[in-house]
Amino acid sequence: MKFRSQTLMRLRKLRGMTQNDVTTSPRMSRLESGGAVTEINKTLSTLVQLAEALKVSPWAFVEEDQQRDSGSLGPLDACRGCIALHLVSPEGGATSLGNIMARIMTDLHSLRPEIVGMHFLRFDVDPPHLIFVSPMADVPGQFIPQQKSALDDRGNLLLPQMVEQSNRWQRGESWVRSNDGESVIRGLYNPDTIVDLPTDHGMLGFGLIKPYKEPPADWLLGLRNVWNDGFQLRLGAASGTQDMILRRLSAIEAGIERLEGPPDC
Repeated sequence: MKFRSQTLMRLRKLRGMTQNDVTTSPRMSRLESGGAVTEINKTLSTLVQLAEALKVSPWAFVEEDQQRDSGSLGPLDACRGCIALHLVSPEGGATSLGNIMARIMTDLHSLRPEIVGMHFLRFDVDPPHLIFVSPMADVPGQFIPQQKSALDDRGNLLLPQMVEQSNRWQRGESWVRSNDGESVIRGLYNPDTIVDLPTDHGMLGFGLIKPYKEPPADWLLGLRNVWNDGFQLRLGAASGTQDMILRRLSAIEAGIERLEGPPDC
């Protein structure tokens, strides 16, 4: 597993910290340049120290290994496990979808700091509505939910991109695009890239900031699939389907519990 040096540098600067604030290790400058670490398992103590200082999961600094064997787990598995956990067993008895999404987003951002926002545009209800979570201004790494109707007073979709999202949802198409200002929320949520993925009930979207390396077609689709199963379960699917979904989500959670090393959530 490889170290994500760009993530370290960006997080430190976002937190307004110097290299000495993060760690007294003389190798800090080489860590940020990618010259000091090749294999993560040789520097676990340094990894944990960086994660504690920057208030993220140690997985934030681990590159996804496309070549790892099927018996090992990686950052994508940790992210999928967090989604399954919050949808199946909401923390603190949370019942609203917005609050559950805020908890999911808090964990996802800790695991992959380039994910800075999440939204769900439901087209299976009347009227369609948008749920989104955005960063809290004064608490780094924490997110708050907001919800609004997707229709204007005349019953039309509010924004042009919502029309395109609806068309793509009906065709089952993903949509990856550069942000043109559509997702600036109170100056807090301003991603470089927006990825919308079709689900059974609407478009699930993520806002991303640079650097972003994992291809959406491979990486975010894994998150979408777990979300789709969990959301189906919450809607009260037929008994047989519900049992099947619960088994699949529980298997993901069990896999995360077998993970060796620092906790993922």
